[in-house]
Amino acid sequence: MPTSASCCGIHEAQSGFSQPSEEPLACESIDVSPAAAAAVASEADHEGSRRLTSQWELNEGTDFPGRPARDSSDDEEDDDSAFQQALHETWDGLDPAIRSKRALIPTLSGKGQKPEVQVVELRQMPLHAETVLDRTMRTRDMDNERFLLKVRARLDAAGVELPKVEVRFRDLDVRATAESAGRALPSIWNFYRNAFEGWLRGVRLLPRNAQQLQVLDGCSGVLRPGRLTLLLGPPASGKTSLLKALAGKLDTKHLEVAGEVTYNGVGIDQFVVGRTASYVGQTDNHIAELTVRETLDFAARCQGGGYSELEELRAKEAALVIKPDLEVDAFMRASARSGKRHSIRTDYTLRMLGLDVCADTLVGSQLTRGISGGQKKRLTTGTHILGPCRALFMDEISTGLDSSTTYQIVRCIRNVSTLRDATVVVSLLQPPPETFDLFEDIILLADGIIVYHGPSLEVIAFFEGLGFHLPPRKGVADFLQEITSRKDQKQYWAAERPWRFVSPAAMAEAFSLTALGRARIAELDITPEVTDKGRAALATARHELSLWGGIKACGRREATLMWRNRVVYLYRLAQLVFVAAVAGTTFLKTRMQLGTIDAGRPYLACLFYSTYFMQASGYSELSITLQTQPVFYKHRDNLFFQTTAYMVPIAALRIPYSIVFGVGWSCIFYYTVGMAPEWSRFLYFMLVAILLNQVSIGVFRLTAAAFQGVVISNTMSFVFVGCTMLFNGFIIRAQDMGWWVRWVVYINPMYWMLKGLTLNEFLAPRWDVPPPPGTPAMPGQSLGQALLSSVGFNGAPYWRGLTVPILFAMMIIVNVATVLCYRFLDEPNQRRAVIPPERLVSERDDASAASRGRSKGGQLSAKALAAVDMAEAGLKGPAGSLSDATRQPPNTGAYTDDATSMGHGLVLPFEPITVTFRDVRYFVPLEGGGELE
Repeated sequence: MPTSASCCGIHEAQSGFSQPSEEPLACESIDVSPAAAAAVASEADHEGSRRLTSQWELNEGTDFPGRPARDSSDDEEDDDSAFQQALHETWDGLDPAIRSKRALIPTLSGKGQKPEVQVVELRQMPLHAETVLDRTMRTRDMDNERFLLKVRARLDAAGVELPKVEVRFRDLDVRATAESAGRALPSIWNFYRNAFEGWLRGVRLLPRNAQQLQVLDGCSGVLRPGRLTLLLGPPASGKTSLLKALAGKLDTKHLEVAGEVTYNGVGIDQFVVGRTASYVGQTDNHIAELTVRETLDFAARCQGGGYSELEELRAKEAALVIKPDLEVDAFMRASARSGKRHSIRTDYTLRMLGLDVCADTLVGSQLTRGISGGQKKRLTTGTHILGPCRALFMDEISTGLDSSTTYQIVRCIRNVSTLRDATVVVSLLQPPPETFDLFEDIILLADGIIVYHGPSLEVIAFFEGLGFHLPPRKGVADFLQEITSRKDQKQYWAAERPWRFVSPAAMAEAFSLTALGRARIAELDITPEVTDKGRAALATARHELSLWGGIKACGRREATLMWRNRVVYLYRLAQLVFVAAVAGTTFLKTRMQLGTIDAGRPYLACLFYSTYFMQASGYSELSITLQTQPVFYKHRDNLFFQTTAYMVPIAALRIPYSIVFGVGWSCIFYYTVGMAPEWSRFLYFMLVAILLNQVSIGVFRLTAAAFQGVVISNTMSFVFVGCTMLFNGFIIRAQDMGWWVRWVVYINPMYWMLKGLTLNEFLAPRWDVPPPPGTPAMPGQSLGQALLSSVGFNGAPYWRGLTVPILFAMMIIVNVATVLCYRFLDEPNQRRAVIPPERLVSERDDASAASRGRSKGGQLSAKALAAVDMAEAGLKGPAGSLSDATRQPPNTGAYTDDATSMGHGLVLPFEPITVTFRDVRYFVPLEGGGELE
């Protein structure tokens, strides 16, 4: 359907913003079809891209402030031609049968010397990564531009088109249920009060009166491949929610989400969005005991190799008889290898992000010395860009970084976006000017509303048309951050009429009236065609690695972690030896008697203590599991591996620990206290101890997986220990318990170990004697059987054999339950939407005074107020009429400059203090000795 639109540009359509006018501006109205409007937007994007591309092409010869000037590139071109000639001479001399498994590495030599070429196996490329990357990253800014240019030239020469992803989102609306600040506090009273009120609402005895907090309000737009987009906005404007919504990471269980997000015209529920798009969050969750290189190697192994187009490329080059750049070809073939322990892509990413200086340093944590916060932020970025995702949504990746490092990283990301046709959206809080100039598109978000979405070269013209002015020496990014703020907007006002606050909703409405805004709307009205090539760019497999491949990757990492945490296990072993020696000498066999029931009770105490110690020894697994859980949830949500692949190595590698623990306890304790001397009974004691230790480890791991939080997991662990101690049949006999709690005894692993060990001991030949006179025993019972009857562990001898499979089954059950918890439970989210009570009262008063409409859930709709805001600010409303720019709007409190009316600023009483320092030196001890200043 044709759309009525104005042909005026940004300045023409919004001239009333900057100059007062007595008459409405007459704009010629014409009919523009959706296709024509889309062409306008595409032309504007192309113009901006053309200018930026020309700037990018000239970057090699452009000197930025604070960066060294670039030398002439003639010498490099001569070096490249000499290297290529040497590479082809060596390649032609190789046997064609082994070429697919070999790679050529040129050695850097002095000027005028003949280059040397080394032939290595393809799998050994990571060992020569430093030599390869010295040439790959040899640019003025030490980035990836030179390498990607060669790759793109190779693809273009062969006519290979890279897979592309176009992301569209329309009417994206996100709401959260908010509570007042007092009710959201994690107090005991609030917990029970909220739980009780929730139950009343569930049975419809209490109305649902929770406030709805508008996070995103009708956001729409198109993200094209090959263009780097900057997402700007003040804090709490909805940037993170928008990025998560586009990446399919929103928590739909606790948020109300409406709208549509498509990739190449396909809904996000029709493909595996987690393997197509990647969201780089603000939280840096990494395993502290791994090095930076090991962390990236694991991410590269789980996410698969790059350059999926390599097979098609080599086939077309063979058909067209094109000689490839052998240096680039070797790197691409080595990078395409997936599932390997080491990858050259790791070294490439380390160099690109500036992490090569700390590649072999532990990541560290609050308690462990490691890399800095900025390096952790870069490591988080690296784990995501290693994968084959075609769309990247990066949230505040510059936190903790200096401007130079931020520029370096964004420049590398832009090279990937431009030369690899990736769709990239980066959220930055205050990017420096040189970093801002790298972006081609801008999305300005405020109060959950997209104020501007278009080329970065046109954003200043748009706001100048609204009546604002960019001061000299003011960064564009800072200007855009502050232009939507009520406190900072006035300083940029340049129109002759008095300033009135222009709300983000009014700005968004004004943008929709421009040619670019109308073209964006018309473009969204066009349904994109779903092609086979577009579907091929979307991932359909949930995981890159198979189950066995995931087990191997996670197993190697878990073995490394156990070795790094060996101090914990050595401490546990020392604790075992000490406790076993103390317990053994306490129940020394020289003091143990035989022949009566009273003489057998110390043996029962020994067996009970052994059972308790084997169970309690698994408690350390709780803290280890809780420590690695955040990293697991991050990897699970990014589809690094299957949950089973993560759990199998952990459970399997704890078996040797249990064996050492059970064997050590049995060897020290069993014969010291004088248990039954038969070797078969000693082996049985050892086997049951190992199985119970495995069950205990599994139960504590299950507790951490089910309850997730540190406090509640520790609380429930003590509940478990208390219940197993009470219902193990030793303190209270099972037959003496009520039927309603007796079932707890039979699911208690301590009960089955006690039952097996008591049968193992008291059915031994030395207890197979008649009980002494006066002993309460059934006719025909031996002394051992009478003792078992007195404590409630009597039973047939076959129960001794059944104890082993019962404990083994419990071990399997708890591990399967842990897998299910990890598979289906969501990551704990402690953040809750909170509205201050005074804001709730203010919103109610303002709403009743202005009689403004409300949307669903009691939330004031920003778009419903846009016409009122624009009319009061003297702007052109949706109805198409332009109000008198000199008209004085009603003097309401919502549009009054309170700071000016006060007549003075805020005075903070403080006492100035002078801090001096001199000759401050800081040293870090090195492992090999010495100190680093």
